[in-house]
Amino acid sequence: MATATVQNQTTVNPGAGTITSLLVQLTRATGRRISRMYEVYGERQKMRELSDEVLKDIGITRAQLNEECSRSIVDVPRNRC
Repeated sequence: MATATVQNQTTVNPGAGTITSLLVQLTRATGRRISRMYEVYGERQKMRELSDEVLKDIGITRAQLNEECSRSIVDVPRNRC
């Protein structure tokens, strides 16, 4: 790998900053994705507690709610990613 010497006589690896930056971005993106998955999972669990009356008011059936709540934790709607 090529190195470069800058004026203050410090040797640097020009590619190292780029790789580190990409790893940091990937780690943050992964953390946000995991956080969003647990957020959606928690919302689905709370939805299970809604009464049939409330479900009727918002226009969904208990069967539709059960279908939504049974989705995998990694199954996050695109608009929530």
